[in-house]
Amino acid sequence: MGKKHLRFLVVAALIILALTMTACTRSASTPPPSETEEATSKEVDYTQATMDAVRSAILTQTAQAGEATPTEAPTATETPETSGTPVAATPEATPTSGEVTEYTVQPGDWIWKIARQFGVEPEDIIELNDLTSPSQIQPGMVLKIPAPSGAVATTETTGEAGGVIHIVQPGEWIWQIARKYGVDPQTIIDANNLTNPRLIYPGQELVIP
Repeated sequence: MGKKHLRFLVVAALIILALTMTACTRSASTPPPSETEEATSKEVDYTQATMDAVRSAILTQTAQAGEATPTEAPTATETPETSGTPVAATPEATPTSGEVTEYTVQPGDWIWKIARQFGVEPEDIIELNDLTSPSQIQPGMVLKIPAPSGAVATTETTGEAGGVIHIVQPGEWIWQIARKYGVDPQTIIDANNLTNPRLIYPGQELVIP
């Protein structure tokens, strides 16, 4: 923009200089007085008009050069806040009242494990849910868990040889009783001369070695 403006000023100055020299040359000749006055008047008018046009053009170029191109301010972009996706945890136990809790059986669960988890007797869970066999529970099944009584009723007494006498409860089986006392099921079978471990019944006394 600066070079174009300078070039325009130089051209305008040359035009004015040429017009001035032409006027001076014509003034040096000696035409008749009437023709000289008429020619001088026309030359002055022409020169004045040319100078006015050049001056107007210079002012226009100067004004255009002085105008600043507006620059758009950068627009700030707001970044929306992101929230973490909540992970739904699988509820294991849901209290339904002050005494009973509902529990959804998970893979690998069994009655004894669930009873130990809630601090209750396995028989209480079996009776509360009307289970004919503790092995019938399966993942996804909802069990009612009774509230722990705080003190689990003992079903054992001390035997003569230092062993423990266990009174079989409804729904119990040899493997469950062995797990409860931390012994091998076969030791209970041998100590009580059981021919068929599946035939134990509620109220039966078993010696736990």
